[in-house]
Amino acid sequence: MLERGYEILARRYRNRFGEIDLVAKRNDVLLFIEVKSRSGPEFGDPLQAVTPRKIAHLRKAACGFLLEYPDYQKNYYWELAAIAVRHYEELPKLELVKILL
Repeated sequence: MLERGYEILARRYRNRFGEIDLVAKRNDVLLFIEVKSRSGPEFGDPLQAVTPRKIAHLRKAACGFLLEYPDYQKNYYWELAAIAVRHYEELPKLELVKILL
């Protein structure tokens, strides 16, 4: 994330609506990120675990973040995303995928 120019604002952020693994920003984009990891393909792709129910929880938690930090409601466009971490080889591979609302 840092090499893509994002600043990490929070890790494992929690509120009464849920939990967000990462909250990051870059320019005028605020990104709420769910991180999923798998150690091998036999456990399925990590992105399969980002279900519609999980997305709904992430959306609610993101709204809670914006209520708690109202300055981010101004001048920011926010998005939901997932990071898939695949530990199938020696070095893990990361993939950032934006979630369509």
